Amino acid sequence: MSFVKKQILDSLCDQYNQYLRRDLSKVLNLVFNEIVESIARNQRVEIRSFGSFELRQQKARLGRNPISGERLEIPAKKNVHWKMSKEIFQKLD
Repeated sequence: MSFVKKQILDSLCDQYNQYLRRDLSKVLNLVFNEIVESIARNQRVEIRSFGSFELRQQKARLGRNPISGERLEIPAKKNVHWKMSKEIFQKLD
């Protein structure tokens, strides 16, 4: 089972029923968009008691086609790395 943005919005609406759903949706989208834009600017994003996000460069490498066994070059790419906070780590451990 996955947890999606709609469920976050539903939870916010239940907890803060004095605000309109569309206003809470705008705030949620604003927060997510700011996280994405910060990562795109190669800035580290840290959310206390949740974790941190940062952009990492993966080097180009040689790979293998699993069907034919043929060698091919996999180009360099960027990945988003998430590191969980100590609080989450302790809850999962």
